Amino acid sequence: MENVIRKFEWETKWLKGEEYYYILKNLDQYSNYFNMPKYGKKSHPMNIYLTPSNGVIYFLQGQSIENDFGFPRVEIKKLYKWKKMNFTTVLPKKKPLVRYLVASATKVQEKGKPSFRMHVVSLNEAGINPYILCHIRQLNVEYLDEPLPKRPKLEAMSPVSKSLFFLLDAANRIISPVKDVNKENDYVQMFKDSKVDKFPALSTHFKPLFVLSKQISN
Repeated sequence: MENVIRKFEWETKWLKGEEYYYILKNLDQYSNYFNMPKYGKKSHPMNIYLTPSNGVIYFLQGQSIENDFGFPRVEIKKLYKWKKMNFTTVLPKKKPLVRYLVASATKVQEKGKPSFRMHVVSLNEAGINPYILCHIRQLNVEYLDEPLPKRPKLEAMSPVSKSLFFLLDAANRIISPVKDVNKENDYVQMFKDSKVDKFPALSTHFKPLFVLSKQISN
């Protein structure tokens, strides 16, 4: 009796150890039904170096991840560079069914976080299945196609003398009847002619916020 072909969610998430185990135990059925190709030892499809796809699963000939898996040199110009990331781990932890390691792919022309990851899986029991499963998923990494906008250049600060000139001009425009700052102003007469709204302290209703008092010591 043939085993039932079960469709796992390999396009949207990494699979559990039991799910990888089920696919490897029924490798021929999955390869034919879901068009998961088989390749020779260390013979990856060329598109993983050019345009990797999310959710792809394929098989490489070999039984040992440590000895039969790798990324050999290819004759094409790679757009993505793949490399192993860690040591072999077992799944599940208590009663291992499969062994796996992780590989990552980064764009050759960019330095940053990887944009694709690969789970490389084999059965934990050696000699049962002569193939290794490769599962690729795209990571949530956004690359900017346009350069970052440059910060606007700050204008040079005005000289102190120029700043004082503008402050004096602003003060004259408010309280002085003389509009030409080049003329000498009679500030004593300006003070006498000023209204209460310009000098609140001249008002009889003005109340200071605090009063300084002198303490007399005995």
